[in-house]
Amino acid sequence: MEKLRMKLLPAIVIAVVISAIKPAQAEEIVTQPIRTFGLGTLDAVAYSPDGRHFATCGTGGAFLWDIETGTVIRTFTGHTYGVSSVAFSRHGTRVVTGSDDRAAKLWDAATGDCIRTGGGC
Repeated sequence: MEKLRMKLLPAIVIAVVISAIKPAQAEEIVTQPIRTFGLGTLDAVAYSPDGRHFATCGTGGAFLWDIETGTVIRTFTGHTYGVSSVAFSRHGTRVVTGSDDRAAKLWDAATGDCIRTGGGC
């Protein structure tokens, strides 16, 4: 069920954006990708508490992005399978990821270093 919900997340985001468009702008709706990154599927997105970054994850791994420039500033490397969940700590200094390798990893958001690995059950 969790995988299905995560697969629906992009569609839900698009629906929210479309519902916010004024009727005069309706003819400008883009139905094709504006930009692709070649980083695999998108399974989850998390926004940092300060609003400056967002993290994504999927079959290509987990990534930290700069919202202003739209570029990847950090790659969290260490899972052996696709990453299915991502979240920021309350202060935004840490990122936690969960993977199909049945491991959860805690990362330093500033350096990308893995601080702790758990799970594997």
